[in-house]
Amino acid sequence: MRPASFNPEPVDVISSDNVPVQVHFKRKMHKVQEITNVWRVDDSWWSRPASRMYYALELDGGSRITVFHDLLSNKWYRQNWTA
Repeated sequence: MRPASFNPEPVDVISSDNVPVQVHFKRKMHKVQEITNVWRVDDSWWSRPASRMYYALELDGGSRITVFHDLLSNKWYRQNWTA
């Protein structure tokens, strides 16, 4: 079993054309200053399909986080590691 710190958690994201522009993080809405990396994962995990767009972000204030857009559920999550 993976440690809980690797489990994604739901996050509020404001996007433009499915690209994050603001993220609610640490009880505050932050503007995305820079997208430092983007990648897509299409896979099947234990017979469940997965299709995700990942974004490594630098937020105003200097925080760096990784979020992904689950393309199947149309929900956003924060991944608890930075790419």
